[in-house]
Amino acid sequence: MGTVGIVELRDGYVEPSGKMIPHGYIKHQRVSGVDCSGLVLDNFGTWDVHLTECSFERVKAKYFSPGEGGVVSEFVRCSFDRATLRGLGGGMVRFVECSFRGARLSGWNVSRSDVVDCDFEGARLRDVMFWAHVDEPATSSTPAESWDNEIRGNDFSGATLMGVEFRTGVDLSLQKLPVGEQYLQVMDVPAGLERGREAAQALEGKDRFDADFLLKWIATEYQRGQRQAFMVRMKHDSDLMWTMMRAAMHDV
Repeated sequence: MGTVGIVELRDGYVEPSGKMIPHGYIKHQRVSGVDCSGLVLDNFGTWDVHLTECSFERVKAKYFSPGEGGVVSEFVRCSFDRATLRGLGGGMVRFVECSFRGARLSGWNVSRSDVVDCDFEGARLRDVMFWAHVDEPATSSTPAESWDNEIRGNDFSGATLMGVEFRTGVDLSLQKLPVGEQYLQVMDVPAGLERGREAAQALEGKDRFDADFLLKWIATEYQRGQRQAFMVRMKHDSDLMWTMMRAAMHDV
C-alpha cells in the first residue's frame, strides 16, 4: 500500500462498510523529526527503532504494539498528543521525555517498558498497568527471565486515571500523580492498612466486603513489592465506604 513518512502500510481490517483500515509498521529506523501524525490504523507495530522528536499526534490505532521482535524500540521526545492508542502490547519499548498530552490510552500492560519523564497532561488512561519488576517463569520452550523497568519522572497530575495500577515496586514519590476525591494514595502502606482495618470495622454488608477487598488488594501488592499504593475509586464503591476508607488511609 505504500509508506507514509516512515510507516509502512499494509492491507488491514475491512469494515462491514467495505472500508479498509490499514496495518502500519516501522522497522529498523534511526531517524528524527519525522511527521507521522493523523494516521488511522488497525495494528500499529514497531521493530528495532530509535525515533527522536517524531510526531505521532492524533494517530488512532486499535492495537498499538511497539517493541516487537525481541528488540527495544525507543522513542525520545516524541509527541503522541491527542493520539488514541488501544490494546498497547507488552513489547520491549522505552519512552523518554515523550508527550501524551490529551491522548487516550487503554489496555496498556507496561510489563517490559521504560516510561521516563513523560507528560500525560489532559490524557485519559484506562486499564493501564505499570510494572517495575517482572519475573517470567520458564516454559517448555523458554528459560525463566527477570527484568526491571524504569518508571520515573512522569507527570500524571493533569491526567484522568481509570483502572490504572502501579505494581511490583514503582516508586510513586518519583511520579506526579493526580489529586482528587476519586484517588487514594498511601505512602506508608503498613500504617495505612492498620488504620484502614480499624475503619472497616464500622462498615456492614457490601460496604464491608468492598473495604476488605480494597485492603486485601493493597496488602497483596505490598507483599509483591509495591511499597506505596495508589487506588482509583471503582464505580460500584459506595460514597460511605470510599469516603471512610480514604479518610482513614490517604496520607499525602
